[in-house]
Amino acid sequence: MKKIKLIRSINLSTKLWIWTMVLVIVAVLITGVVNYNRSIFVIKEKYEVILKNATELNIEMLKLQETDITDGEINKLDAQRDALKIIKNQDIIDLGENGYNYVLNSGGVMIYHPTMTGENSLHTMDFSSPPMAFIEEIISTAKSGGGFVTYKWMNEATGKLDEKLSYVRYFEPWDWVVASSTYLSDYNHVVMSILNEGIKAFAIVLILLFFVIQLFFTEMIEPLEATVTAMEALEKGDHVLLTDTSRMDELGKLTRGYNRMAKAIKENEEILLNRNDELAEANTEIQALYQQMLASEEMLRYNYDELAKYKQALESEKDNYRRVMAASNETYWQYDLVQDLVTLTNLKRKGQTETFDFIHLMEMIHEEDQALLNQNLEGNPENLIFNIKLRILMETENEVYHWHQMIGIREENLIFGSLTDIHQEVINRERIEFYAFHDPVLGLYNMDFFNDTIRNTLSFIDNEEKHVLLVVGVVGYPRLLNAYGKNLTDIMAFQLSAEVSAFFESADYISALHSGRFAVWMKCEQPEACLVDEIRKLEEMVVERVGKFANIEMPIELAFGATLIGRDHTETTSAISEAETAFESAVATGSFHKISWYDASLKDAKERMLTIEQQLIKALDKNEIYLVYQPQYETVDGPKIKGYEALVRWHNETLGNVPPNEFIPFSEDVGLINPIGRFVIKEAVSFVGELKRRGKIVSVSINASYKELLQNDYVSYLLSQVTAQDVSVSQIHIEITESMISEYIDIVREKLTELVALGFEVHMDDFGTGYSSLYQLGKMPVHVLKIDKSFVWALETDDKMRYLTELIINTAHQMSLKIIAEGVETIEQYEALKSMGCDLYQGYLFSMPLKAEEIRSKI
Repeated sequence: MKKIKLIRSINLSTKLWIWTMVLVIVAVLITGVVNYNRSIFVIKEKYEVILKNATELNIEMLKLQETDITDGEINKLDAQRDALKIIKNQDIIDLGENGYNYVLNSGGVMIYHPTMTGENSLHTMDFSSPPMAFIEEIISTAKSGGGFVTYKWMNEATGKLDEKLSYVRYFEPWDWVVASSTYLSDYNHVVMSILNEGIKAFAIVLILLFFVIQLFFTEMIEPLEATVTAMEALEKGDHVLLTDTSRMDELGKLTRGYNRMAKAIKENEEILLNRNDELAEANTEIQALYQQMLASEEMLRYNYDELAKYKQALESEKDNYRRVMAASNETYWQYDLVQDLVTLTNLKRKGQTETFDFIHLMEMIHEEDQALLNQNLEGNPENLIFNIKLRILMETENEVYHWHQMIGIREENLIFGSLTDIHQEVINRERIEFYAFHDPVLGLYNMDFFNDTIRNTLSFIDNEEKHVLLVVGVVGYPRLLNAYGKNLTDIMAFQLSAEVSAFFESADYISALHSGRFAVWMKCEQPEACLVDEIRKLEEMVVERVGKFANIEMPIELAFGATLIGRDHTETTSAISEAETAFESAVATGSFHKISWYDASLKDAKERMLTIEQQLIKALDKNEIYLVYQPQYETVDGPKIKGYEALVRWHNETLGNVPPNEFIPFSEDVGLINPIGRFVIKEAVSFVGELKRRGKIVSVSINASYKELLQNDYVSYLLSQVTAQDVSVSQIHIEITESMISEYIDIVREKLTELVALGFEVHMDDFGTGYSSLYQLGKMPVHVLKIDKSFVWALETDDKMRYLTELIINTAHQMSLKIIAEGVETIEQYEALKSMGCDLYQGYLFSMPLKAEEIRSKI
């Protein structure tokens, strides 16, 4: 009330000024907001078109590259490299101040990104709350035909969290997801500039409006205020007349009208005073009658309102009942025993009521549940309530049945109750029970169920019964996972599980272990005989069916480990451990195509491997890893050292000297090869740098594991060490094994090409043992072949090996490659190799591996 009084106390000129300003400001704000939103929409729509055009342009470019590959004009690697350069440097379409293109594969690995190239970003979370693994959404959107994806990311230009917009498309031939993106703030700047211009225009309008209102006040408000003053005087009984009657506009008419009104009021005032007494008496009677009528009207209105509310409540309850029934999965049913009619309400969640005879109801019930329904309908009348579960036909055409819970209540000639659709609940319960005992990917029994079942079986084994626990697994599963990704590897594991289940259908239990391994439990009177045929057939089927995709054929090799089960096995863990130990022995020794049976010696070997793992983890910290350097000579007469090969050694206080061929493969399997490789690089380059500072320029060959080359920062780390020691890249040679080429040819070739472009020399170690083709060799950027010592040692006894060695040397020279022979231990081997044109020699005939201190002492 106080606010209303305050408003009414303000004079007309102030009100007019306030309301005019309010209306102008509101109008301008509404116009500004509408134009701002429209600007945002138009500019965002423009940027969406730009992002889409940029991505589509890149996709069209990739299609042209793929056509060139198909036509044989370029290989895939070069085409991909050219495509990435184009995508990176694309300037045909402006992506905004902070926009850019990026490329990743369906496994989440960033093939190109300004800051994340090479990273596996599949589970990278954005900066929203809660954070979202948006890379999965990007891949899913791209594979679904492409589209826009919005997520929150840190804007490096502003250092603030910002919304980012990407348009993504999937290029299936290369498994590439191509995207163009920009920050939404890029076009917000444009909108704000438009808004600033609008504010300036608004300020100019306000200034002009001020002068217009001032003129209006002078012409309109002052005459009105004079009229108000006269009316206030008239209210007090002073009949003042206005003098400004010459105006011909509305204010002039108002002035003249006021004067006439003032005169009339004066005349009527005299008449009213005379009739006041008469009216006072009549007024008393009228007020009494009015009060009676008012009381009657209030009572009638109250009764009418109550009736209207009651009617509205009834209609609302009726509508609510219909809506609740339509939204619920509850169905009301009743069975009239006299008329043999059944009534169902809301069976198919439409709120509808159906009435039909009892025979039709039985046709809707699944035939396996009809007897149960009859039993309860015709049961003991004293049982007033029954509760059963049955299946009811929901779709006649496809014969879709849903599980329902039926509750029935008996009365004299009527049975009624409710039907609740519990189909999804039943399905969920069955799914939970299935996944409680099965592997979710492969569908086989999981280890929990397998352990419990075998544990119970072990307690009932008879001494005369022979049981076998067989482990079947893929050799090199982690390498396949790295090379082909999780999706393809999971599909391969599923294919293999199907073949294992088919070929061991007589087994008692089959379970998924881990990493492409399966456990098979079966009775077998003659264990070795009963498994031979299954293994042979399984290997044949695996070659034909497993790991075969459109453009990919995985190299699948199986190994088999088994143990005989007896009364001495009281725990499933010991039985599984024995079978897995036998499997791992088969993998380590290359004993494929047959079963490796467990015995006590394998247990000792496994314990040694466990000890190696435990000690190797601490070896670098305890300074147990060190390097030795074996010289490489050009001739045995007046030998001159041409270079060294850095060889890693490990001496442990518990294990003693551990051979490299024992701990290096193991370090690759357990993920320790990268820190060991970094140690070798740092020590070897430091050795070359120290000799250089002493005036001795030498080269050193460093062995590189394929897992090191898979690291994105391998080349940068190598360069940082070379730069720190101030040595030339030509003094550092990188050695790779031939087996690495055959398994990871594309990755290795790309990385080695990068190293060669920087000036490093590449040597192929153990040549002749890896079964690589000459075609593959010709595609690799290799400078030197190192003949494996197995060829050298056979030169004096095996003419075929001598011929092959000479063939390798001649072929290498024709390809402009040098040859280094390893393991030269006799003068006869040296003479034979020299006659064939061998370039350099390495072996005990010349020098055993030397520590760095020994080499430095001779300089």
